[in-house]
Amino acid sequence: MKDQKKLEDRIEELEDIVRQKDAELKVFKKELVHLNGQIEDLISKLKKQIQTAVKIQGKLVPTEFPNIPGFEFSTKFESSLVAGGDYFDIFEIEDRFRFSLLLSSCTGYGISSLFLSVLLKLTSHIETKKGAPPEKVLAMVIKELVPQITEQDSANIFYALINRRNYEMTYAHYGFNLALLYQDQEKNIIELESSGPAIGIQTKGKTHAHTIHLNPKDCLVIVSDGIFKVKNSRGTFFDKSRIKKIMLEYSQKNPHELRNEIFFQIHKWSGSKDLEKDITVMVAEVKDRVLKLAR
Repeated sequence: MKDQKKLEDRIEELEDIVRQKDAELKVFKKELVHLNGQIEDLISKLKKQIQTAVKIQGKLVPTEFPNIPGFEFSTKFESSLVAGGDYFDIFEIEDRFRFSLLLSSCTGYGISSLFLSVLLKLTSHIETKKGAPPEKVLAMVIKELVPQITEQDSANIFYALINRRNYEMTYAHYGFNLALLYQDQEKNIIELESSGPAIGIQTKGKTHAHTIHLNPKDCLVIVSDGIFKVKNSRGTFFDKSRIKKIMLEYSQKNPHELRNEIFFQIHKWSGSKDLEKDITVMVAEVKDRVLKLAR
């Protein structure tokens, strides 16, 4: 009899525990629904903010470039709603026989707004207009940028100064943007040497640049690091070898056809999925006839 009483008491005790847990579960579900609503609202707000950032960035990216004798250009920028921060420009300086190319990319929209403000300041800076060496320009960027970023932030930048008198290109290339040069005389593609890792909180010391000579029909292709985030349905990433293959196949085409083919192959590879990161492609081709200009 006692055992039966104990069993009944135990059953009643367990039923009380179940009722208590059931009540707690209802409260938890209610809080979860409320929390999910808050998360959805936050995601919606963040999405709108990112869309606004993309629109602003798109407005700031140049749509027209100067007509520079001896060169033909083609550029295209496609934004991502996930991670952005690309900026590019082609601009003349006070010496009309020289001009600059700029392509930069960042880890995301947070640093991109800061980096963009530094770059916009840079492109209008008196030293840039006078044609300061690329290593000096990059030193200016690092001096302005590094004190304001966090450990998670990084920036990639390719900055080149081209002299039309002798068709020498001096460039500073920091980070993971891809810079390739098709050399028409050799029918060969070279990857332009890196000047150093991406600019981050640890960046310090002297910057340095490289110089290379350009010849008629040479073609420079610069692609932002978002290209390395593109993958197919099997999880295989789009890589630089595919860009090189396209450059060889389109070596006799004009820069616009080459640029369009690069983006076509990117979207074909990804299955036209949304980009994980901004992608910018800049193509600069030296015209058939290059006249060495007098100093």
